[in-house]
Amino acid sequence: MARPIGPKLFLHRHPPSHIVMHNVHHMMQILHQRQEARMLETLLGSASCEQVLLFILARNEGYPREIARFFGVDYRPIRNQLDKLEAGGILRSRTAGRTRLYSFNERCPYQRELKALLEKVMTFCPDDLRERLVMNRRRPTGSRSGNPGCEKKTRRSQRDRAMVQRRRQGGPV
Repeated sequence: MARPIGPKLFLHRHPPSHIVMHNVHHMMQILHQRQEARMLETLLGSASCEQVLLFILARNEGYPREIARFFGVDYRPIRNQLDKLEAGGILRSRTAGRTRLYSFNERCPYQRELKALLEKVMTFCPDDLRERLVMNRRRPTGSRSGNPGCEKKTRRSQRDRAMVQRRRQGGPV
């Protein structure tokens, strides 16, 4: 009888040789992927720097709390890395409301080479991480279904615009 000891790995009392080879092959793949990720971490100096760059590469922009939640890490190291990368000219930021969004700086002289390196690293990331990075779920701006407050604001602004237009034409308000 086999019992699971991890994803796709089973422990048998007397496993057939093909199952042993599958388990060994799968464990080697996992180890290889982890070593590849650590090589970039060593090059960049920290895991949070790698996480920030991979996130922004995959989604084009991001804010500190979003990146920290995605990787399940503390907010402060992510924010510090974003600040360092912006000070170094690798990233740029803009504000959208109260949120500071970071993206790659198009004026960075080695931006193309950095993105090529990050895309190569992305090929060694586990499939589930790659899929989650590429899947970009953000709330739409403006009126959302199920939120009557937004619709009221939209109707009110349409009414205000119509009233302003009538005033300009000299008609009744």
